[in-house]
Amino acid sequence: MRSIMVTGSNQGIGMQTVRQLASTPNVLVFMGSRKIAAAQEAKAGFESDIHPSSSVVPVQLDITNDKSIVAAHATIVTKLKEKNLRGLDVLINNAAIITDSFKEVYEVNVFGTAAVTESIRRVHAIFATASLRLAVWKFVSLMDGIL
Repeated sequence: MRSIMVTGSNQGIGMQTVRQLASTPNVLVFMGSRKIAAAQEAKAGFESDIHPSSSVVPVQLDITNDKSIVAAHATIVTKLKEKNLRGLDVLINNAAIITDSFKEVYEVNVFGTAAVTESIRRVHAIFATASLRLAVWKFVSLMDGIL
């Protein structure tokens, strides 16, 4: 069984990522969301798409709150042990915000992502960060051969 954590997954790209992952066999997906009720509601919307051998576990996770990160980490470790899994296979950092406040954007998109990654790193994950900078990097890489 593969284990995957997706942050910011109660809506949009994060939710669709969880939905697609969970529709494949033998996957344990942790659905990180600031508000656990929002994750539970989102999961209920695609429950019928979850493969019978897979499962989705909503996890309360505010990436700007150290206590929330520690609690989410503990939840993940506990569930991995219940399933006899040695660690988390993949972390998809999808949680992010876009606002006029540079400080708030930086705290969430940089410090929050780094804090979650550092916490999960201890559970042996491969990392993927979904963000605008990744899209910009890919665009620049594509343009490199053209310019």
